[in-house]
Amino acid sequence: MRQAYAKARTSTLDSESEDSTFIEKAGRQGSKPRVRGTGGIFKKKDSRFLYISYYDVNGELQQESTKSESRTVAENLLRDRLSTVEQGLPVSEMKKLRYEDIRKTLILDYRTRGVKMLEEDEQDNPYVWGFEHLDPFFKNRLVRTVTTDLLYKFIERRQAEGAKNATINRNLSLLRKMMNLGRREGKLAQVPYFPMLREDNIRKGFVTPPQFAKLRDAMPQHLHPLMTFLYFTGCRIGAALAITWPQMEFEKGRFLLRIEGASPLAKNGPALLCRIDPPERRLTEDRAQS
Repeated sequence: MRQAYAKARTSTLDSESEDSTFIEKAGRQGSKPRVRGTGGIFKKKDSRFLYISYYDVNGELQQESTKSESRTVAENLLRDRLSTVEQGLPVSEMKKLRYEDIRKTLILDYRTRGVKMLEEDEQDNPYVWGFEHLDPFFKNRLVRTVTTDLLYKFIERRQAEGAKNATINRNLSLLRKMMNLGRREGKLAQVPYFPMLREDNIRKGFVTPPQFAKLRDAMPQHLHPLMTFLYFTGCRIGAALAITWPQMEFEKGRFLLRIEGASPLAKNGPALLCRIDPPERRLTEDRAQS
């Protein structure tokens, strides 16, 4: 790679037009025989910007404006393109990749893996919480233009809308998930740094066991087992309601809970072990026998 980058600074491509000048070093102009595959940096007479040229994974010549007069910018862009070609990634496709494309990739991944975060909106379109915040800002945007600076602007926008740091972090995490999936599938060469915010929304005020017992006793009797399970395990109510009795086995003051199906815990994998105190266990056992 280092040799390729070094050669890129002193080589040219034979298909550059007569209206372009190869640049050997900053402040110096000249020409060198082409070394195929190493790329080059040149300047067109009708443009103030530097251009780079290289061969893609299909062996086709690509010429691209750096949109900059800086030699350093040109070298960095050429280095990035050569690295991408060496990895076998399609440069032309990556240049066209848009936010909507990686959004579809996320939906497909969630649907395939049965992730419950994937829902449907009122129009029966696939939906994940956070789309409503990401879509307006990143709509139709080329993924290669999503930089750390742009992410800071997104943060400022969300803060101006009154969003909490934790909510903004969830939005950023969702976008980062999309980009990581794109990189995993070879659609994206790299993912920018994501500036995450400090979260100070630490929960305060916990219900003590005596307080819980008083609260539970004030509820209808049929809710006692569910409330007991939620309180002593910290399980979310949606996940708790999806549990069926055949999944639970009682043994020595604790119960075994096996999660199957789309869970990472496979059918033959280890069961979840949750300890529960004898009084609460008796409530659950009574419910199981009723």
